[in-house]
Amino acid sequence: MGLKEKRAIKQVVEEFLPQTREVLEQATGKPLALDIDWPTFNVADEINLIQSYCLRRLEMAFDELCADANHKRLILDNIDAIVIKNIPQDSNNTKQLSAADRTFTLAIEFSEYADGSFSDYAISEFLTQLKPQSLDTRVKIKLPKQAPQRVKIQLK
Repeated sequence: MGLKEKRAIKQVVEEFLPQTREVLEQATGKPLALDIDWPTFNVADEINLIQSYCLRRLEMAFDELCADANHKRLILDNIDAIVIKNIPQDSNNTKQLSAADRTFTLAIEFSEYADGSFSDYAISEFLTQLKPQSLDTRVKIKLPKQAPQRVKIQLK
């Protein structure tokens, strides 16, 4: 990486990431790890698009989702970290949102064309499709076919 790329990374790391981390923490009530896979970025032009193509959209999506208590709980139960990756323009890979091992990954094509990124709405829609991870710690009630005087509650 050249000097232009290093300057662009410095700006993202020192200005944009702290702001986004703060917005996400305010929305969720907990700090989330926010990492960028720097080796996937090749030129300063790609790095300069991180804020507008990704960070701002993440902030808007999390603000909107976490305003609803159920969606906020879903995010808290499923996400501890967010990873941002660049898809090179000349690769055959396509943009992708994924969640595994409590990590939400955004693989985006940071190029001059915005169709390589996701809208805040698309990010919100993806996150609302996550399955609750903590259901196994909740109370399960087993009801018999006929309603008796007492209900037996089993904790699993």
